[in-house]
Amino acid sequence: MPVGQCDKHPCLSLAKKLRDPSNIYIFAGITTRNSKLKTYSMTFLERSYTIFPFLYFTAARPGARMLMVTDHPERMQIPFSFLGIEPVFWPARSAEKRFREYSTAPVEFITPENFTGSRARFDLICIDLEHSRGTGILQRVHELLAPRGSIIWLDWAVSGREARRNFPWHLGWRRGSPPRERELLSRLGRGGFSANWYFLIEPGLNKPRYLVLPGFGTDIPALSESPFKRRLLRKGFFYLQAHPKVIVAGVAGSASPGAGEGGLAGKVIRQLFPAEAASATPARFLRQVYISTTGVLLLRVSDGQKTCFIRFPLTAHSLQRVQNQASLTSFLHHQGAALTPRPVELDPEPALPAYVEEGISGKSMEKAFTEGNREAALELYRKSQEAIRQFHQRFGREIVLQEGEFSAYIQPKLAAIESKLPAHPQTRAAMQRIAKFLFAELRDKKMLAGLVHGDFKIGNCLFDARGNVAGIIDWDMGSRDELALVDIASLLGRSIRQRQRLSLPGLLTSAGQAGEDFFPLYRDYFAATGTSPVNPFTTLLLYWLDRSYKQIAFDDQTDPRWLTANVYPLIERIGSLI
Repeated sequence: MPVGQCDKHPCLSLAKKLRDPSNIYIFAGITTRNSKLKTYSMTFLERSYTIFPFLYFTAARPGARMLMVTDHPERMQIPFSFLGIEPVFWPARSAEKRFREYSTAPVEFITPENFTGSRARFDLICIDLEHSRGTGILQRVHELLAPRGSIIWLDWAVSGREARRNFPWHLGWRRGSPPRERELLSRLGRGGFSANWYFLIEPGLNKPRYLVLPGFGTDIPALSESPFKRRLLRKGFFYLQAHPKVIVAGVAGSASPGAGEGGLAGKVIRQLFPAEAASATPARFLRQVYISTTGVLLLRVSDGQKTCFIRFPLTAHSLQRVQNQASLTSFLHHQGAALTPRPVELDPEPALPAYVEEGISGKSMEKAFTEGNREAALELYRKSQEAIRQFHQRFGREIVLQEGEFSAYIQPKLAAIESKLPAHPQTRAAMQRIAKFLFAELRDKKMLAGLVHGDFKIGNCLFDARGNVAGIIDWDMGSRDELALVDIASLLGRSIRQRQRLSLPGLLTSAGQAGEDFFPLYRDYFAATGTSPVNPFTTLLLYWLDRSYKQIAFDDQTDPRWLTANVYPLIERIGSLI
């Protein structure tokens, strides 16, 4: 249904609001002109991964007591219980009223007036002030912090004026730090504390969040590519934009195994490299640290010979993904499957969740696929499809899709998507039409079902020096019982979108023209497996369905703008497509 045809349709009403750029701003802390949508712009502040990453680098442990000195009432929504941490809030004086109004559940508060010595010890103290100066807080920290405790200092004092003033330092802070950072470090020093870990957060909501530790800046990829940035990186500089700053510190000279040794992150690193770590700090082994868009803190560590990846989940949803990846890769490893990462068992297992796997020797060819010539792109596609076909045939079983299989594999995805849409007869009719079309197209087809990757694309394949697939990574969306066609749909749909630069719904509306180069190779899969061929458009519709479902299933706070951009346009036009 075209936009504007029915103003009373809830989908279209919301779509109009979200398509108007004057209604919303996607970065944290910016007040929107539309107060009803303000919560979407505050997502970055509300979500747990602005604080959780740093808990892995401190003395955090299950049962730890945390004092949060903040003027952000949104912090009360963070599920600290996920890490077994007991939070106590110390609202900034300027925000006390907002805290009382914002609180919807019993929350423990303290103030300087009601604070008693019997409760004056915390394992963690987080100073998270954006609109308040917090004058004198460091003088009180000594009496509040436990002997083995840590401080997390989040500084939000970033403005366009400050970024311009500090621009020369932002280009070359290899041997120093910008004035604001020097001021913070100086204040910590005067208070008797020393900084152990020092990070920067990229606040863009649609990008991975990078955390940077001085000392390995040249190993961190630039947030966006340009010859100027690449030249700076080659010369040892790290290109910065205006980021909030985070410092993790402890009592100066303390032999605490908390912040000084990197907390849980440090313990895992020392277990991976016991001989070398005995005489070096954990930071020496870090090569890359970032937060994925799925809410997982990922550390790439190496001693020069062995490389490992450490994953720390930051939310309950990301915990499910990490556990799923650990389960699948362990199964594949015990089955002797090639091309998969080898999981590393920790002994003893850490109290907080963590998953470690050895790195695969190879490199990503995603950029070469997207920007390279047609022949090179088709060859990468062919080799990737051949690699996943071997998994499907080894770990899959043949089925003939009937109503029972459709109800088990496809119907739940349709229901999950519909549950996120406003109840409306036209929406319901569109989803039913999609269901009937898919069942009619797939009924009586001979297929493979079993183990699938779940997010298979060329970007999740690593290639060796000869251009062959050396490994398949990121199994966190995988399943032991799914239609193998999901992987083929993911490879085909993602490949066409990358080469043609299409949106998710645009892939369906232009399927007749885009992607024809890949169709012969796509059909080779069915010939090689002896399964029934499926029309490419049907497979691309299955790709849309699977991607939309996983966006909902694997994201605890699905952004309505994502639905507006990727789900509603197809629902509006489905009548003209099928």
